[in-house]
Amino acid sequence: MPKGYFTPFTKDQEDYIKKEFLNIPVKRLADDVGATYGRIMRFLKNNNLVIPKELIAQRKQDSYKKKGSIPFNKGLKQKEYMSLAAINKTKETRFKKGCVPANILKLGTERFTKDGYLEIKINNPSKWELKQRNVYKKHSKEDLKKGDIIIFIDRNKRNFEASNLKKITKSENMDRNTIHRYPKEMRQNLILLKKITRTLKNK
Repeated sequence: MPKGYFTPFTKDQEDYIKKEFLNIPVKRLADDVGATYGRIMRFLKNNNLVIPKELIAQRKQDSYKKKGSIPFNKGLKQKEYMSLAAINKTKETRFKKGCVPANILKLGTERFTKDGYLEIKINNPSKWELKQRNVYKKHSKEDLKKGDIIIFIDRNKRNFEASNLKKITKSENMDRNTIHRYPKEMRQNLILLKKITRTLKNK
């Protein structure tokens, strides 16, 4: 069928529209005859059929969902409130099993977190992992625990060389961030002191 061409309404459809356009909202009227909202509106205009402004306003008000209101189709099967033509039309846009949405990001896609770290998508529909953890696991062949932290030795968040990644604990990371405030020549000694203190406490 050429684009923009519509099968003319049958005599029964025309009579139904003329009889019910003041009783049934246009969208439901369109569903009943298997047409679009716009096509019904054009038919009304071409036949000088006018819906009063007051009725339009009332229908708009009635369309708002009110607390405790019951949908008109509650408890009904689709075929009991939609025409066969309207039902067939909905089949074109139904989500099919196994269909992947066109806007879903591919595995391996990278994005930045609000803290400036790079994440990589590792599974669908939306599972992401910090890239430094992903790279570290691939090179070390080691499973990381939830509390394990992978740091950049040179503090460059863009340097993902395996030699620049190191696994530490949360407490070690806290010490590292605190020690960073001290002069460079003191940092290594403070790190060793912290480790010795922690070891003695655990004995």
